[in-house]
Amino acid sequence: MSARNNLEQYLRPGKFRFMVGVAGCIIAVVLGLLGGLINAGIIGATSKADAVPFGAMSGVQEGKYAYVDVVGLDEWSARSDDKYMYLCVDKDGQLSILCMKPSDESKFSSQKEYWAQHTKDGTTATVPSPIRVYGTVTKMPGNLISVLSSTYGISSTTLTNKVGTFYLNTMVTAKDSLSFPLFAAAIASAIVGIIMLASHFSHVKTIRTCLDRLDAEGLTQKAWDELQVCLKDSVMVPELPGMLLSENFIISRQDGAIMAYTDILWIYRHVVRRNFVVTSRSLICRLNGSQTVGLGLKTRKKSSEEVTQLISAAVSAKNPTVLVGFTPENSQRYEEMIRQA
Repeated sequence: MSARNNLEQYLRPGKFRFMVGVAGCIIAVVLGLLGGLINAGIIGATSKADAVPFGAMSGVQEGKYAYVDVVGLDEWSARSDDKYMYLCVDKDGQLSILCMKPSDESKFSSQKEYWAQHTKDGTTATVPSPIRVYGTVTKMPGNLISVLSSTYGISSTTLTNKVGTFYLNTMVTAKDSLSFPLFAAAIASAIVGIIMLASHFSHVKTIRTCLDRLDAEGLTQKAWDELQVCLKDSVMVPELPGMLLSENFIISRQDGAIMAYTDILWIYRHVVRRNFVVTSRSLICRLNGSQTVGLGLKTRKKSSEEVTQLISAAVSAKNPTVLVGFTPENSQRYEEMIRQA
């Protein structure tokens, strides 16, 4: 086996990232397909014929498609964005909470009139024909219960005793309630899968970039020989398992990188922050030929600085002209070196 093949085999990424990436993408496709079939009405109980009578006191109905026959409807008593909450009464006298758009009120004129007459003087008003309303059974959050109890001037306990702890969300169809979690899970699986596959193939690309550079410089066999010596002597960079500093090369199995010190033009530490929180640290190596290789520094801040200094010192000892550290001056000098190459 040639030295290049030996190095490639040593640096080759494990199967874990690739398998997780493929599995994530397959799961995303399957979940997305199931969600699409539900939206199309091909599978799942998503029709009005499958709806069950709404029971505001029953937790087993949560997430199910249900209906209530409304004979009385109050004015809206709470709202959140375009969601308006209404207290209603069905033909059996059971109070419930409905969530719907205010534009839907127009079809409940008789029901609103009945509510106003019935609650105003307590007389027996003419009960209008019920209007059947469909929606998804949803648990009421604590803040909604507080707002509703405040609106009607009663305690939260009294409210839940009268209307239960669930409401009927008419703005979410059965298809939505079944397919949305599948689509959300599909997106999450796809993101994980893509990230893992991107990491895997980035590792493979780094291997090829580094080995092509070694081949171009005629250093492949020398790199393999020095790697064998390092492995025999168990020479590792502190706190970075898989990273070796041989006599003439940086070798990082975790990143799939192997570089000659003399091939590095500029080396500096790169820190990525999200909302002022450090999410990653890496050591960037700018090579001859305008190529760039990043080495992960999965250590504490202090340790990453010490590792950076250790690696930079090893490179500088063999390559005195290397630019160390990220500064405007080094950036300008690097651009000049690339233009002159």
